[in-house]
Amino acid sequence: MIRGCRPVLALCGALLSLMLSAQTGWEADDSLEFDDAPLDEPLEHPPWFKDSFLYLPDDLREAEAAGKRSLIVYFGQKRCAYCKRLMTVNFGQPDIVAYTREHFDVVPVDIWSPEELTDAGGKVLTAREFAVRENTNFTPSLIFYDSEGREAL
Repeated sequence: MIRGCRPVLALCGALLSLMLSAQTGWEADDSLEFDDAPLDEPLEHPPWFKDSFLYLPDDLREAEAAGKRSLIVYFGQKRCAYCKRLMTVNFGQPDIVAYTREHFDVVPVDIWSPEELTDAGGKVLTAREFAVRENTNFTPSLIFYDSEGREAL
């Protein structure tokens, strides 16, 4: 498991806040409207997300070599309003971004992608098959892996 999980729990709390804000319509500007219709334009990930070849064993090694606690695999969709909300509300907060960048590498995975991905155990499957196997039924979803490739959260 991840040592010192308090910051991880803080990030999870931020994500819970995202989910609640999406359900209640709360926004940072206190607006009571939230349009959860598919986005007109595809969502772009923050530039600090990892450019990955979707070979998770290498991504894990690189995170460890950089002194990071673990790897986060972000499961999203290109036109997902909730994914955009995560990017703008939660990953729009400087403290969350700073903590996440310092302690984790974030690998984005499109849940509909036919691209090949190699999981932490070395199994090759499509990104879609990986998303289904990991039960990421809703987006955005995050899975934290420890440095040995085990699911930590």
